[in-house]
Amino acid sequence: IAGVATAPRWRPVLQEVAFEPTHGVLTGRLRVPCDLPIFAGHFPAMPIVPGVVQLGWVVELAQAHGLAAGPLAGIASAKFRRILQPGVELQVRLQPG
Repeated sequence: IAGVATAPRWRPVLQEVAFEPTHGVLTGRLRVPCDLPIFAGHFPAMPIVPGVVQLGWVVELAQAHGLAAGPLAGIASAKFRRILQPGVELQVRLQPG
């Protein structure tokens, strides 16, 4: 994927991304790097990815693939189903609401 090697160190590693233009659905697989700088302060004994960082990833993915435009104005709802820790791989599915 273009640009992954130069992405800021606070982003996850994108392993695959698929976009269905007709339905506006984005799916992908991400891996949370073990060396994210955020882990130093959140929490050193049991590092987790803060929810606000996860939301940032979602917004950036949506904007990069045309599912969202402009700055984030608000979030109607969000549900974190599991704690994201270093090295975790996850599936992502974004679709317009």
